[in-house]
Amino acid sequence: MGSRRAAIIDLGTNTFNLLIVELKEGSFEIIYTEKIAVRLGHQGISKGIITDEATHRAKETLLYFKQTIDEYKVNSEMVFAGGTSAIRNAQNTENFIQQIKEYTDLDIHVITGEEEASLIYQGVKHALPLYPSLNSLVVDIGGGSVEYIICNNNEIIWKKSIEMGAQRMLDKFHINDPITQNELDELTNYLKEITMPVVEACKANNVRELIGSSGSFDTLAEIYEKQIGKIGDPLRTSYELPASFYYKIHQDLIKKDKDERINIPGMLPMRADMIVVASCLIEYLLNCLNIDHIRVSTYAMKEGLVFKYLEEKH
Repeated sequence: MGSRRAAIIDLGTNTFNLLIVELKEGSFEIIYTEKIAVRLGHQGISKGIITDEATHRAKETLLYFKQTIDEYKVNSEMVFAGGTSAIRNAQNTENFIQQIKEYTDLDIHVITGEEEASLIYQGVKHALPLYPSLNSLVVDIGGGSVEYIICNNNEIIWKKSIEMGAQRMLDKFHINDPITQNELDELTNYLKEITMPVVEACKANNVRELIGSSGSFDTLAEIYEKQIGKIGDPLRTSYELPASFYYKIHQDLIKKDKDERINIPGMLPMRADMIVVASCLIEYLLNCLNIDHIRVSTYAMKEGLVFKYLEEKH
């Protein structure tokens, strides 16, 4: 296979990601990446719709992405746009996809939760070393869904996609800002119930490590590195985040309102809304599974799609 380019657009519930890569023999080089907080699920996800306002934001962002892809001279057959939770669950999905097609000429593929989990595994496996004989829990906290993958270097042992993403939890449990103790208690009760199959599967498969995939985990790792004075490397694909430091960050997050959270060094403003409920989920899992270390993969579904394509071509 000669050198050529591919573009992946990940239409997430909160963030749209664009990844343009130069394909090599069995690998790729990232030549452009961008993320924009489209907030596709905002004011609609809890009602099962994509609002007109969110559709407008999506159309403008995707037109901009399409222009960027054209500037980088990516052939149209090498462009893949995949929609996740907000798109797969909306009552008006077909209308949304049709509007995007008419406005941008992009075809949106709806990715199932199961497919999303498998693609996240592909991305994470290439970002950091998984162990052959030690099982890890990979967690990807999206705006609409959360993917859980119990895996090792050889295989996926168990996977589940649950429609409990950060935008959904935000709408239900984080009405006041800062979040109240009552809301935290209600959220914990909800997490106890909804993650029960995950916790049981982790205990049955002797999971010893939590790996976070992109999103909120990236931001938490950035905050940690700012606190210890480490200068980040933009090219690396993984971070370390000791649980002891994570707990300190978490306690800080739940006490602050949005403006105060935005001012935390390392905080991405687009993550400031959802990071509290996302962090509550992480804390709950660490406590349940008695895990003291988190690794963070900067690769997730979109990189997994590239690796899947490369594998299919060989």
